[in-house]
Amino acid sequence: MVTAIGGVAFDAAGNAEANGNTLTVKGTVNYGAQGGYSEAGSATGNFVFIDGGTAKSLWGGRAYGGVATGNTVTLISGTVMGNVSGGWCSTLGCDAVSGNTLAVQGKDFPVGGRVENFDTLNFTLPADIKHADTMLSVGMYATFGKSPSYDATVSIAVAGMPALAVGDHITLIDANAKLGSYTLEISPTRTPDTAKYFWVAKTGDDLYAELTAPLVPIKVAGSTTEGGEVKCEHPEVAQDIGTTICTATANTAAGYTFKEGSMTASNGTLTERDGTACKNSECRLSGVTGDVTVSATFTKAPTPPTPTPDPDPTPDPAPTPSYGDSSSPTMGELGLLLSGMALAGAAAPALRRRERKARKQD
Repeated sequence: MVTAIGGVAFDAAGNAEANGNTLTVKGTVNYGAQGGYSEAGSATGNFVFIDGGTAKSLWGGRAYGGVATGNTVTLISGTVMGNVSGGWCSTLGCDAVSGNTLAVQGKDFPVGGRVENFDTLNFTLPADIKHADTMLSVGMYATFGKSPSYDATVSIAVAGMPALAVGDHITLIDANAKLGSYTLEISPTRTPDTAKYFWVAKTGDDLYAELTAPLVPIKVAGSTTEGGEVKCEHPEVAQDIGTTICTATANTAAGYTFKEGSMTASNGTLTERDGTACKNSECRLSGVTGDVTVSATFTKAPTPPTPTPDPDPTPDPAPTPSYGDSSSPTMGELGLLLSGMALAGAAAPALRRRERKARKQD
């Protein structure tokens, strides 16, 4: 039995917080995958991604003794055999819904059980989406928001520039979906009143979206310098609601590295997967309203200076001793030196006799 947990917190005093963890499922988790798990506190602000993996169930956060809010579960590709939940908490009346987000970024994603405890739904339609496709299929039922109103916020974006025409519809959720009043958010820069690209409605057991205005193509270009290049996954995106992934690659062969936080766009917004400001070399571009160029800064470590070689490698001659003001001793200086040496030699026997006499007295 395999369980995957992004972060675990335990404190018998009840001060354990499992916050801000990230878990990505790419293999098989045959029990459950949890972004954060607290034995005695809250589980908030956690992220769970499933991309090509299989899990029995997914929780954004699970908390014994606290709340499980502000968590995000992102479904890209793969399978969940059981339930998908934004949060779960043990205390009667505790909050396991507020701020929890379900993000669906691939089509034909199956969930065998329930989808629950989310108040925000973000759908990113893939570039190959077409009329009558389904994003999320739920085996049992889906509930969003809190009882009894079940209010939620729904947002729609598209990856690249899909071939959708006015009047085409996409099934966002195929399930017994309980959704009360909701707010439709098109993009951070346009309101639904000025740019109604999609109309969202619930019919029977399904939640679907219909395209009500033509998608406007916007060109996206990367940049290339000596230090490296920036490439974006899609050369065109839909105005306002289009997204694409841009990646900066440094010219490491020439000694360059990517400067963290340096990727910029002439139009739109660059973010990390969790929606925070772009810092790494791979970020998501969205909210573009005109042609855009994405660039980055690459730095190169300074090359240490090369020592300057000596033009004459021959070693300098040793200095000649100096005697007075001339380069060799005079006859008078030489005579004094020899006289001193002779006196020292004559006095040596007397000095040795005094030393022997002193030792005998001791």
